[in-house]
Amino acid sequence: MNFNIKELAKSQIEVSFVLTPEDLKPYLEQALKDIAKDSSIAGYRPGKAPASLIKDKVDPVTLLEEGAEKAIRDIWPKTAEEQQIDGVGSPKVEITKIAPDNNLEFKVTVDIMPKITLPDLKEIVAPLGKEKTISKVEKIEIEDSLQWLSDSRAITTKVERGAENGDLVNISFKTFNEGKELEDSQSDNYPLILGKGHFLDGFEKAIIGLKAGEEKSFSVIAPADYWEENLRGKTLDFQVKVNEVMERKLPELNDEFAKTLGQFESLEDLKKSIEEGIKGEKDRAESERIRNLILKNIADKVTIDLPDSLVNGELQAMLHDLKHQCEDHGLSFEDYLKQVKKTEEEITKDLKENASIKAKADLILRAIAKEQKITANEDEVSVAVTEVLRSMGEETSELNSDDIKLYAKEVVIRRKTWEYLESFLPQEGVKVTEAETTQSQKDAV
Repeated sequence: MNFNIKELAKSQIEVSFVLTPEDLKPYLEQALKDIAKDSSIAGYRPGKAPASLIKDKVDPVTLLEEGAEKAIRDIWPKTAEEQQIDGVGSPKVEITKIAPDNNLEFKVTVDIMPKITLPDLKEIVAPLGKEKTISKVEKIEIEDSLQWLSDSRAITTKVERGAENGDLVNISFKTFNEGKELEDSQSDNYPLILGKGHFLDGFEKAIIGLKAGEEKSFSVIAPADYWEENLRGKTLDFQVKVNEVMERKLPELNDEFAKTLGQFESLEDLKKSIEEGIKGEKDRAESERIRNLILKNIADKVTIDLPDSLVNGELQAMLHDLKHQCEDHGLSFEDYLKQVKKTEEEITKDLKENASIKAKADLILRAIAKEQKITANEDEVSVAVTEVLRSMGEETSELNSDDIKLYAKEVVIRRKTWEYLESFLPQEGVKVTEAETTQSQKDAV
């Protein structure tokens, strides 16, 4: 096997490989064995037929392609490690020549770690200790979380009377402006708890007193922060029909209620768990804030020639996450684009700056790990692999085991790099902050 390394512009290299038929032979043999495992030949149990019989029935092009893929997956990582190629992002592989009984030729184009001169990290990080705050949980936050838990476990009973504050109503409605029905502003089956203020100001009040089957038309003024920008401050006309009225009975907040929620012996145990959950989330948010500040201050003193593919990779990941967030909220990406009145190209342009910032931050962390010789041993990687498999669940079925191990190794190195940076933060002299409880804090209970 021969290979040649060629330097390209913008921190990129191209590695060309030439494999002789003899070099490729063991990979073709392995490919044939793998194909044989899933093949059936009359007179033999599945996967037990001789390779010679299987070979006669396998498309030679398919065998060659699978053998070539195995060769590339084995040879490229070994070459990168032996030649100390510090690649970033995913390499691009291109087979340039493939034919039976001929040399296999392919090339790998990959971004490499650009040259980064790091500033004095302690000098940058240590002063940020004064910015760090200690989270404090207020009594009202615990009470709000308890109320949310109580609300979420309310018992509902269908009633024939008019709707009152606190009732759960199911409504159908349409929205109009200047006589024109508005898109994405109607529903045939919308649940609403009256008095919670989850809808437009004045909307819930207009429904109070209506019984199931009754209809009403009324108008409200769209608020200044209404999601549809061109309707802000405009009059919105509603046609509403009440489909169902349900009275909600909240459970009493006592020891018995706490026991229904899990491993709690009393209401005090539940309150303590809520407090710990809220504080934990505040601490994590504060840690993330300080980390972002650390990276920003380091990045301000570092100049990097960012590889385009690395930025584009971050950009595509951000778009992927945005589309999934839309799906999680029951909204198609196309409808989201309509709401924000932008094209996908415009959204991509908006995200590009953040993608560049994230790409630069990742490279800085890699440079720090390299300079400090931060590595991950086999035991650490093994533990991280288990954590990755647990967190990703079914998604890991689409990943190669080597890819998972490589990702787990990066996770360990990233964690240890942050531990190194955070060791410069003094622990004394921190401020106390009182942050608001978020919905996710309540969900964590």
